[in-house]
Amino acid sequence: MWKYIVTPIIGAIIGYVTNWIAVKMLFRPRKEVRVFGKRLPFTPGVIPRGQARLAKAVGNVVETQLLTPEYMGEKLLSEESEKEFKSHIQAWVEEQKRSEDTLHSAAVKIVEEEKVDDFAASVEEDLTDFLSEKVIAMEPGKLIVDKVVQEAQRKLADSMFGMMLGGSFIEKIAGQIQEGIDAYIAENARGYIEKEVVAASEELQAKPIPEVTGFFEEKGIYDPEFLWRLYKRIIEEKLPALLSSLKLSAVVEERINAMKVEEVEELVLSIMSKELGAIVNLGAVIGLILGLVNVLIFMI
Repeated sequence: MWKYIVTPIIGAIIGYVTNWIAVKMLFRPRKEVRVFGKRLPFTPGVIPRGQARLAKAVGNVVETQLLTPEYMGEKLLSEESEKEFKSHIQAWVEEQKRSEDTLHSAAVKIVEEEKVDDFAASVEEDLTDFLSEKVIAMEPGKLIVDKVVQEAQRKLADSMFGMMLGGSFIEKIAGQIQEGIDAYIAENARGYIEKEVVAASEELQAKPIPEVTGFFEEKGIYDPEFLWRLYKRIIEEKLPALLSSLKLSAVVEERINAMKVEEVEELVLSIMSKELGAIVNLGAVIGLILGLVNVLIFMI
C-alpha cells in the first residue's frame, strides 16, 4: 500500500528537483570550472556562457521589433502626445510671462555664466565680421561718389563752371575721393560695427523674459499649434535617421555585455520568474503523473 503512495510522491520530488536544478544551471556556475586544465561540461551556466549571444539577440529585437521608427513615430505623434505637447507649451509660455529673469540671467540658470558670456562674445564677433565684410564688399565709396558725380554733372552741365572743369577732371577728383572713403571704411568700419553689435547684444541680454516671450508670442512663434506642426515635421523627417544614428541594438548589446552575471540573472528573473517557477512546478506535476502511471502498471 505504501508503495502506491510513495511512488507518485517520489516521482513528484524527482521532477521538481530536476527542473529546479535545470533552472539553476541556467545561471550557475557563473564561471567555468576546470579540472586538470579541462573545462567541465555545463560550466559556466547557459546564461553566463551565452551572455554575448543574449545581448546581441536582445539588441536586435529592441531595434528591429520594439523601437522601430514606425512604432516610435506613432507614439510620438499620437493624439495623446499632441495634447500633452500643446499643454506643456502653453504652461511653459505662461510661466515665462511671470518670470523675473532677464534673457541673460535665465540662460545662466541653465548654463555656466562663463559659457554664456563666451557664446555671446563669439556671436558678437562672428556677426561683426559678417557685417564688416558685407559693408566693405558693397564698395560704399563708389556708391557715394557715383551719386555725387551724377548730381554734379547734372547741375553743372550747362554752366560755365562745369565747362571749365570738364568731365575728366570731375572723374579724377571723384576717383581720389572714392579711394579715400573706401580706405577709411576698410580701416574703421569694423570698430563702428562692433560697437553697435555689442550694444545691441547687451540690450537684448538685458531684456526681461516676459518681454521676449511676448514678442515671440506676438509673432506666432510660441503658438502651440505652430510648434506642434514644427515638431511633427521634424519627427516625420528626422526620426528614422535619428534612431539609426543611435544604433540602439549596439547600445543595448553593449549595456548587457557590461552587466555582471548577477545583474543579468536578476534581469532575467525579474522578467521570467513566474515562468521559470511554473517550469519547476510542472516538473513536480509530471513526476507525480509518471509515478501514478507506474502505480497503475504495478496494479495491472
